[in-house]
Formats: sequence, C-alpha cells, structure tokens
Amino acid sequence: MSTIGLSVITLNEEYYLPAFLDSIKGIFHEYIFVDGGSIDNTIKLIKEAGYPIIKNKFSMNFAKQKNLALDSLTTKWRMILDVDEIISKGIKEFIKTFNRNGDNVCYSFFRDNYLDGGNQDDCPLDFPIRL
Repeated sequence: MSTIGLSVITLNEEYYLPAFLDSIKGIFHEYIFVDGGSIDNTIKLIKEAGYPIIKNKFSMNFAKQKNLALDSLTTKWRMILDVDEIISKGIKEFIKTFNRNGDNVCYSFFRDNYLDGGNQDDCPLDFPIRL
C-alpha cells in the first residue's frame, strides 16, 4: 500500500479544528501543520491532538505556506486540505486502500459546499486537486 501524508496550513482556525481533527484521525501515515501565527487556540488544539506544527509567519502568500507544508512531508504521496474541510467516508476508504506506484498523477475529489450547516446545491460542481 502507498503511504500518504497530510499537509495543512492554519491561521486562527480554532472554530473548525475539532471537527477537522476528528475527521483526519488515524487515516494518514504522516501529518504536518504549518501555522502562520495564530493568536487563538489553534496551536494548542493541534498539539493536544499530537500533530507536529511548523510555525512560519504568514506573509499573504498561500503558495509559500502550502509548499512548506508539502515539502515537510517525507511520504511519496501528499494530500493537502483546508481546516474547514471534512473528509467523507468514501475518501477515507480510498486513502486506506490507495495503492499507486506510478509517478506524475494527481487526484481530485468532489467537494460538497456548505454554508451555515446547509448544503449549497446551487454551487457549481467542484473537484479540487488534493492528492
């Protein structure tokens, strides 16, 4: 089976973290969080969950933060998620059974969009590349 690491960037995400941390628990082979200078309980919650954190002051450059997170993983396969996203049961099963030896392949996953707890059915189909 191929190993997959998860990279996440954060900045004052304590509101979303409990559900996010619950959804990623025990799925990936490696985890890394890059925090851009949170002043809420973001860092505390991540540390309490046992995940490693790199502190890197956010300079309005999302690519820099995400690339630092991706480059900090040692796994061949790397997934990036935002803290306000939750992994579905289907994606969890995909990750558990993922076995890919080829190079230069990307995977995108369908994303349901929610606002204030309600599904936004009128949003266009969204398949962001994540792996």
